[in-house]
Amino acid sequence: TGSMYLASSRAVVSTCFAMSAGIGDIALAAFALPVALAPLDPALRQRALVIWNIAGVTSTLLVLTGMLRLGFNDPAQLAPFVRLPFSLWPTLLIPLLLVSHLLIFVRLSRSA
Repeated sequence: TGSMYLASSRAVVSTCFAMSAGIGDIALAAFALPVALAPLDPALRQRALVIWNIAGVTSTLLVLTGMLRLGFNDPAQLAPFVRLPFSLWPTLLIPLLLVSHLLIFVRLSRSA
């Protein structure tokens, strides 16, 4: 997320894309520990974790959708994503985030 803002300030990636990708990531990160560590009863904690996880999947899919829209509207906008370090976003980070959210869903469903 920080790398997106830095790239945006240097005009490497679209400011609109960097802001939309970064706001969701920052909000989710800000709520991760409070949701996980809040003194809640187990049923409420489970519900809060499911909501947080759904928000995480949604945010990740919105970033992916934003990248696809950039590519369809102006393929030159995706040029930074074919070189390191930005090539790690579509090839490693987004799939890793989606798999981790899937594993969280599996773990939450087993503990229910």
